[in-house]
Amino acid sequence: MTELRRFLSAPKSQKLTLTLPMDYIQKKSYYAMCPPETKAVMDALEKLIDDATSDYTTAESWPTIIAVVDKLNALTDKEVVRHEAIRMVRMRLAHFSPTVVLSALHLTEAIVKNCGKAIRARIAHPKFMNTMDLLYKEHRGKVGHTHLLIVERVLELVQGWGEAFLPYRRDFPGFSDTYHRMCKEGVPFPTQYDASRAPVLSPPRNSAHAGIPGAKTNPFDEANDPLTKPTTNPFDLM
Repeated sequence: MTELRRFLSAPKSQKLTLTLPMDYIQKKSYYAMCPPETKAVMDALEKLIDDATSDYTTAESWPTIIAVVDKLNALTDKEVVRHEAIRMVRMRLAHFSPTVVLSALHLTEAIVKNCGKAIRARIAHPKFMNTMDLLYKEHRGKVGHTHLLIVERVLELVQGWGEAFLPYRRDFPGFSDTYHRMCKEGVPFPTQYDASRAPVLSPPRNSAHAGIPGAKTNPFDEANDPLTKPTTNPFDLM
């Protein structure tokens, strides 16, 4: 209940923070209905997500990020847990600590790069992408280096996803729709198609986790990536 009280006492000017009480209640409701074995999986995953989005450093915690990605990829038969996991990540993005928010953005990027279609569809969902939009609007006027980094990362991710997933707009409309809407609103995105930026969907062939050191296989090979296979509406999975 301490977490809920902190959310409820947050400044009313923070629109993003105001979404947290309902998310917290819905999360507890799902948890209460789960069998013990599912609760254990959710508890372990929540701890990993919390560790990956620590309040102690703005640097990427690659070992923990890899652990979260691997855990999500292993949940092929647990739709409720995957749904709740993305809710947990979104709640970290709405955290009052800018350090946690920045770490959650690093984690979100790794999830999109390395997880399959069902997980990407949840990130592309309007509710999650609206959180990205609100993040930009809430942090752009704040003073401080971390706030500046948050704004830069949000713009980089939204633009990268919007461009990379454009050929798959039918399956992931949220990525391109959010990017184009923010462009129309005059949001100052970086230069388009910047060759110096890390690829969103084309990691090196010797990488098992996109953008994460120490990998062996490419998760976007045709044999592994659902984007290369015939698709149905990913939101049927929601």
